[in-house]
Amino acid sequence: MPSDPAPLVLPTPGLDVLVTEARNEGFGFVGRFRDRWMSAENRFDRLGERLLGVWEDGQLVAFCGLNIDPYHSDPKVGRLRHLYVSARLRRHGVGAGLLYAILRPSPPFDRLRLRSDSPASARFYLRHGWTPCDEANATHQLHLPT
Repeated sequence: MPSDPAPLVLPTPGLDVLVTEARNEGFGFVGRFRDRWMSAENRFDRLGERLLGVWEDGQLVAFCGLNIDPYHSDPKVGRLRHLYVSARLRRHGVGAGLLYAILRPSPPFDRLRLRSDSPASARFYLRHGWTPCDEANATHQLHLPT
């Protein structure tokens, strides 16, 4: 049984397995996430940022991050980053659990954006209250209560 989402610090057992799995599915963002963490380009450590993981038997099986949106000039706009769930655990509530956990406590942003290139993930975000947006570097947004 997967754990509840908890803060993630890398390196952690299981990340390389997820990188390989994601690459085989055509998702390069998991490898880019790992590389940017290891180079210290993105450590999810600025005000309001966080990174959560889910483990099963000591191995990372899912993760999700929240950043100040690097593609937007307004620091009150955040960006949901790198939500990935191991294929064998999809459609079991792990992604939804991560999505809701990353928003608790309420982040210091007015709006969140993300980019999804997958029809399945786009449907996932729509089911969870995100709306399509037609902005540079974003396909979906979520307005947060003020």
